[in-house]
Amino acid sequence: MRKHALTIVAMLIAFAVESVAHTPQGVNIVFIGNSITYGACLADRSVEAPPAVVKRELERRGVGEVKVANLGECGATTVDWLPQTNTLFSRVIAIADEYTKENKPLIFSILLGTNDSAIEGTNGAPLSNKSFGDNLYLIVDTLMKRYPQSSVVVNYPIWYSPNTYNGAKYLKEGQQRLKGYKAVISDVVWARNRAKDRGRVYEGDTSVWELFETNSEEWFVREEGQAGVFLLHPNRQGAEVLGQHWAESIYDIWCHESPDVVTLKSGAQLLVYKTKSGKAKKGIVVCPGGGYTYLASDHEGTRLAHWFSNHDMSATVLLYRMPKGDSSIPLTDAAEAIE
Repeated sequence: MRKHALTIVAMLIAFAVESVAHTPQGVNIVFIGNSITYGACLADRSVEAPPAVVKRELERRGVGEVKVANLGECGATTVDWLPQTNTLFSRVIAIADEYTKENKPLIFSILLGTNDSAIEGTNGAPLSNKSFGDNLYLIVDTLMKRYPQSSVVVNYPIWYSPNTYNGAKYLKEGQQRLKGYKAVISDVVWARNRAKDRGRVYEGDTSVWELFETNSEEWFVREEGQAGVFLLHPNRQGAEVLGQHWAESIYDIWCHESPDVVTLKSGAQLLVYKTKSGKAKKGIVVCPGGGYTYLASDHEGTRLAHWFSNHDMSATVLLYRMPKGDSSIPLTDAAEAIE
């Protein structure tokens, strides 16, 4: 009797899954930044710059085809990247418009602040915390409004030596200003997500400042400046490390935005998020709220699933059907999802 019962359950599970749409292959990434993104001082930036490292690492992890547009501009500040006043942003629009024609996730990766922190010599510098934050918010907000299904990761700046003085003057004052931008970046990400009730704007790795300061002798090009030899641009080893950290953040976003989709027999769907480690001891089915009139699938669904999947729990978000007067409809979907 027990054997027959198990057979029946297995058959029910097999027939419940009508179709499985595998994770979309690949991702398109637009990099907005300055000379560090560009790959200044590297022998072959086409393969050594951080965006090139990101491409290699993501493809190695099995993401699929990765297209990257390295729009890093030497000396650029947030003022240079403002959408309404400068031509730099038009390059982003042109490339992103083409990328959206493909059935792939679109991610914008931003690294700005280094040149904003200068004492003099770059456009708008020095920028106060408020000016830097306002500019950054406008850049991110404009991207999200034009490409609402995309994601944005705002990377934290890396350390530079307190005697940095090339065509622009940075020195210790600039270094301390740049360090202060770290809190501004966090505030911008939080404010944008809260104001728009969306979870598609992310912070990058917060540890990069300390990592590059600790390993400054190994990870920077030694450049001659007006205040002696300074450290500003990563060498090949440093660019590799930075690219690996950027790739980690983007891979995390890609996993969050690209779950496997399982369609149940009823038409309800499951968004399946694998664990970051690839191993799971427990699983959870998340049923978003909405008062049976809509699905709060973002802030009560995918965000929770993302958190669980990063803590070694396989998470599934159930996009159940609305009851339309029959409360058994979503409950039936939930029972099928648990099976």
